Amino acid sequence: MVYYIAAILLFLLVGYIIHKLAYKRFKKINGRTPTRREFWSIYHWEGVLGLSAVIVLVLVYILKASNVLTF
Repeated sequence: MVYYIAAILLFLLVGYIIHKLAYKRFKKINGRTPTRREFWSIYHWEGVLGLSAVIVLVLVYILKASNVLTF
């Protein structure tokens, strides 16, 4: 269980780093800060990636708990 909590924390950390990198890249390319709509677009795709990662973690945990996966 500790590994799954650590994995979720790592996903949050990586998501934050991706957000900062996307923000800096947007600012470098366009020379301005993103508008609210552009900000929500960045958040949307980060949310999609994060949600899919959490779904995979939950599925692996359920399969491991039901002894389907043995590793």
